[in-house]
Amino acid sequence: MSAINTPTTVQGNHSLTVLTDHYSVLLGIDLSEKKLSCNSESVLNYRKLIYYSELKNILAEESWEQIYDCESRELAADKQVEKFNHYLALSTVKIKIRKENIKRKPWVTKGLMTSVSIKNELYRQLRINLCDENLKDRYKRNRNF
Repeated sequence: MSAINTPTTVQGNHSLTVLTDHYSVLLGIDLSEKKLSCNSESVLNYRKLIYYSELKNILAEESWEQIYDCESRELAADKQVEKFNHYLALSTVKIKIRKENIKRKPWVTKGLMTSVSIKNELYRQLRINLCDENLKDRYKRNRNF
């Protein structure tokens, strides 16, 4: 029997080894959610979505014998966390958030966004027609607005 299967308790200066018919729980995760769920963190217009049902199936099919046969608890815990992170990465997808669904600050109004888009369009046109004085004047007025 390996070291992971024999829990040890310390009483005074003596350690007692007790044989049991079950293993200690290192990590508990509620995988009962059936629908697609998402992390709250959104980084640079991307969001990570975790398919919990897929993760649950992958974890159920995994043979954990390699972890049970480890010589030390620390090594077993490290391997379990490593496997879990690997399977979590397999069941996670990264999707891009559409431009119109990005949360904006409360002070950014629809009118302000319209002004910004007009200014950007004038800038694109100005890059094509550098000699157009009327376009330069309109761009400068919108830029400073």
